[in-house]
Amino acid sequence: MTRVIYRPSLYNDMVALNNVVNSLVDNTPAIPVKNGNGAAHSVKLNVYEDKDSYYVLAVLPGLEADKIELSVKENVLTISGDYDYGQWPVLSRSGNGQPEVLSLLSEAGKGKFHRQIKLSARLEADKIEALYENGLLKLTLPKAETAKVKRIAVQSITNS
Repeated sequence: MTRVIYRPSLYNDMVALNNVVNSLVDNTPAIPVKNGNGAAHSVKLNVYEDKDSYYVLAVLPGLEADKIELSVKENVLTISGDYDYGQWPVLSRSGNGQPEVLSLLSEAGKGKFHRQIKLSARLEADKIEALYENGLLKLTLPKAETAKVKRIAVQSITNS
């Protein structure tokens, strides 16, 4: 008979704490959502900016594109979705109903995730481009015309 021993994962708690501390420092809040196994999901991002646009790279391994939800409200980008790997390995049960497979480490659990990032400029929501390939979500978020820096020519007036 195989006994199931519950081992709380300090690693998962430390990852969640690290994400929260990072969000306080870089003002891009990570919202880890714990699933039933105690695993937390947080989207890893790289964010870049030039004079016309923001560029966001989100690492979302193992997801289908239709499982990713994107929204923009004013200058806040929200990325959310749901990891569902199915049941693997198939957990057979012993005569007393206990699983015969012992989970030793669970970092890639199932569950929903949600990440928001507040950008400093308003966005042109209708012009946002989203490409997803090999677990990488690449977003181009054009800045609204009102958010772009405009150069104003100064004319000289001569008194004659």
